[in-house]
Amino acid sequence: MKGAFDWITGLTKFFNQYPELQTIADIPSGDMGWQMAVRHLNTAKLYFGGDIAKSVAEDNARRYKSHGNKILQHWDLHSCGAPKWHTTCDLTPYSFDVIMIRDALQHISIDKVQEILRKVILESGAKWFITSSYPGSDTLRSDSGACSTDENLFCSKGAMPRGDGGWYPIALDCAPFRFPAPYSKTKSHSTFPIENDFMYVYKIDDALKEAVRTMKPCPVLGGLGSIQRRPQLNPQVVPQSVQTKYPPRQTNYQAIQQPGHVQSLHKPGYSLPHPQFAASSFHSGLNR
Repeated sequence: MKGAFDWITGLTKFFNQYPELQTIADIPSGDMGWQMAVRHLNTAKLYFGGDIAKSVAEDNARRYKSHGNKILQHWDLHSCGAPKWHTTCDLTPYSFDVIMIRDALQHISIDKVQEILRKVILESGAKWFITSSYPGSDTLRSDSGACSTDENLFCSKGAMPRGDGGWYPIALDCAPFRFPAPYSKTKSHSTFPIENDFMYVYKIDDALKEAVRTMKPCPVLGGLGSIQRRPQLNPQVVPQSVQTKYPPRQTNYQAIQQPGHVQSLHKPGYSLPHPQFAASSFHSGLNR
């Protein structure tokens, strides 16, 4: 819980400012040990929590099955792209208002990160993107906040030739991303110092889309590249579950299976007690 304290306060402030944002996709959701402390995620029209670890997703679905505003299922953001939702009576796909990716991109190889960003920013139809990023000073420059003059520094750090799961201080301000300034940024661990990352909140506008369209691919690197281990100043303890004092809003959603993509937790044709909504993958074919 300590590790997510500032995300909880930051998201609470953001959603208090924009209560009209009623559909949120949170990928990866992890074990949801902190999300229940954000009131809006319990009272919004729809919260989608997807995780690449099937056992984690299944456990979440069991634990929060009484939360009628939630779809919790196995989801691979890189393979499936951002989810969209529809009602069981109207199969028109609708975009989520907000897509959140917390504490994940820095553990994924940089070529996959670029693909994920294209899918989220260019294809999802979302209005806002909230994610973790490190300051430019973590590119090994001594002057605070500046990006490295080495254009390929992050390409080397983020190569991960041994597979995803390493760590590098991804900085969306710097090459090869060069994102515009976020709408807001808040230190992720100012209350309980653990890491130096920030919560970046982006409005998905023309400037951000153009930055994603013009991202340069990383060069093919020889050798094993550079893999770092995540620095830990203090141990992070996250409880298995956190009870919220806010009752869940009972709007009752349903997850379905989409052929060719990650299997849903439910078999085809299975209905929740009051099926009303569903989530699945819809691809526009952009930037394939």
